[in-house]
Amino acid sequence: MCSGGAVPGVFLTNDFDVCARFWLFDYFPDLIRIDRQIFPPITDFKKALGSIDTVDVPIPADCVDGFLGAYWKRPSAYLDPLIREGIVEPWAARMRELGKRENVWCKLSGMVTEAERSSWTPETLRPYLEVVVEAFGVRRLMAGSDWPVCLVASEYGRWFDVLREYFAGFSESEKDAVFGGNAIEVYGLE
Repeated sequence: MCSGGAVPGVFLTNDFDVCARFWLFDYFPDLIRIDRQIFPPITDFKKALGSIDTVDVPIPADCVDGFLGAYWKRPSAYLDPLIREGIVEPWAARMRELGKRENVWCKLSGMVTEAERSSWTPETLRPYLEVVVEAFGVRRLMAGSDWPVCLVASEYGRWFDVLREYFAGFSESEKDAVFGGNAIEVYGLE
């Protein structure tokens, strides 16, 4: 509770001194690092708001919200397609981090086998394609098939149709780079 300002108020946030002890971070240690970039520390709130009181708010096992710790007693909820569709993080943050390294290239493959295999659409893959284009730019992306593994979720041609459709609005030189030029460069092919 904030009591130092002109109007008292209540806000919910993460206290990472407490949150870091949550068991999920033992299995996904990068999540705490990513969340620390998103949520300001409690000391920042104190500096900005003055006197504040903090109270731990436990997450009940039947919580229906979809934030990270909400399903701690129901991990199968993470497999729900409606929930899975919204889980772009922490993958997106990791891709952006990798994209900062100029010596790292990204091959566009494997998405259909990681998606809901029987019901994926180009629209469900679009947020992931947008992230890698943002992170790597077209000069460090390579179209790939993941063949023969992709066959469990898509025919080879269907996957490339998805990529061609996504990149349709890009310039010819950008498409040439993604669909061959970048691979020639990175693999030293002639």
